[in-house]
Amino acid sequence: MSMKKVIIYTISIIATFCIIIALAFTAMDMVIFNQQSYHDSFEKNELYEFIGVEKGDLHEITDEMLDYLKGKRPDLIMHAEIRGEYQQVFQEREILHMVDVQRLFVGGMNIRNITAIIGAVLLLLLFIMEKKKALKPLCKSYLWVMSAILAVAIVLGIIMIIDFNALFLKFHHLFFDNDLWLLDINTDVLIQMLPEEFFNEMALSIVQYLAVFILIPATLAGLYLIIGKNKDA
Repeated sequence: MSMKKVIIYTISIIATFCIIIALAFTAMDMVIFNQQSYHDSFEKNELYEFIGVEKGDLHEITDEMLDYLKGKRPDLIMHAEIRGEYQQVFQEREILHMVDVQRLFVGGMNIRNITAIIGAVLLLLLFIMEKKKALKPLCKSYLWVMSAILAVAIVLGIIMIIDFNALFLKFHHLFFDNDLWLLDINTDVLIQMLPEEFFNEMALSIVQYLAVFILIPATLAGLYLIIGKNKDA
């Protein structure tokens, strides 16, 4: 393989990797900030009664919490009537944990934006260098990178199906350097709103969105390579 081909394929691989990472964070964004998924969970798990809060109030609390994660409000100090008593919704431990969560979200969105920009710049560079010839190495690279990521996703998916709790705990130990995420379901509204089952459903939804985002370009790339091969035959 010539040096030019090595450069072209290196650019293609990095570009496609960046694009897939950006798509992954976009899928997360779409699921996590979908207010309806929270409302559906509240209904399904009868959380209005369990928490002791009116439906409209819990929806407003959720909306404000999501706004906080987006950086649209300065804190999570809010009040509502819970079990007949007007009180602060989230206590100190919950608020401190959500500070850590917000940092993760902001970091994730920064990664999405950066990888999207890098991917777009590299794609532009690739087409400037190769013009129409860029499609073949780009399609091959996309399928290679997608296959590698898909293999990792399958392993994680199997672990999630076998023991989601273990994966859930591993995630928290990996991304949090404290134990603020260990909340009491009997007293802490945050964990009452977002039980482990909700995160399980959310993870599955993210996988579904990501599968669509990744497999559509993969199908197009495969078809392009097959058609190109038939033309050359």
